[in-house]
Amino acid sequence: MSTLQYGPSPNLPVLGAARAELNDLFDAAVTNQLNDDNLLRTLFRRMPQTGNPYGFRVRTARNPTALTQTEPTDSDALPDSRFGNQTRLRVAEEAAILFVGVSITDYMLRSSSGAGGIDVMLEEISDATMDFRELEEENFFAIRSGTIAGESATSMVGIPHVLQDATPTPTDTDTLYGVDRVANPILFATASYNGGTPRPITQLLIDTNARQTRDLGGKLNLYLTNEETHDNVNNIFQGQQRFMNEVNVPGGFVLTTYRGIPIATSVNCSSRDGATLVNTPGGPGDWFGMDLRWWEMRVLKEAQLTDIAKDGPTAKRYIEAFQQLICKRPNSSYAIYDLS
Repeated sequence: MSTLQYGPSPNLPVLGAARAELNDLFDAAVTNQLNDDNLLRTLFRRMPQTGNPYGFRVRTARNPTALTQTEPTDSDALPDSRFGNQTRLRVAEEAAILFVGVSITDYMLRSSSGAGGIDVMLEEISDATMDFRELEEENFFAIRSGTIAGESATSMVGIPHVLQDATPTPTDTDTLYGVDRVANPILFATASYNGGTPRPITQLLIDTNARQTRDLGGKLNLYLTNEETHDNVNNIFQGQQRFMNEVNVPGGFVLTTYRGIPIATSVNCSSRDGATLVNTPGGPGDWFGMDLRWWEMRVLKEAQLTDIAKDGPTAKRYIEAFQQLICKRPNSSYAIYDLS
């Protein structure tokens, strides 16, 4: 059985400056609300980052000296040929800026005060925090592209951007972390397309892609999709309950499993056209097989509420974070697109 094995994320610094009393009142609430009932934040390690862009190395091949050998004698010396390194490619990626702004006028504050009134400041900040959480989760499934419909060149490099194969990948995703994947095909992942024509998910599709990924050295420990595709998988195995059990994962969540691997869902994991990568909200979602050992959320600045000096009759505040999702070994995970 595969398990989610990793240690807790280290403490992350809160950067920038905000008015002390505002931080005292709201920063803890913002952090708690972002972490509450947020499965993806729990599953992906959050690691502190200094400097931008973040440079890292992507593993491309094993150490060639990983071999068996004959029993050495006392006079044997290990030659230089018995020492080496795994092959890695140096890459870098800019942090994305996630932002939600709040504007509250004196009129709003005074109109909502008094007996039976509401704390409009707290309400607006609480709602902005929910919007920020939704924005962050949307970016888990974003493609950093200014030409694919519905995508942005300023978004995070989401899971669908990373998990693309050489064909029929649009040219928008031929570059990953500033590197040409066509010239460095090791940066491509296992991905299943159907030319933009939706087809049902099947056990054969899941198992074939999982096997191909394992053959490349991946160790799957999470499946990720949306509720409708999750229901379709449940229907496939309705008469074979030995495949579908439940498991507790970090954060207190209980997930269904397939062959011992937890299945997580997100409403933002919707369907992409395998030929164009255009996202279609609603209906069945894509299916991702993940090896979380190689994925991290690099955080340059954690989500923080900042106060701006009052501008006339309006008070302005914003929640902002600098972060980027990275994968140090794309071929350790896989994707299935064009699902109905």
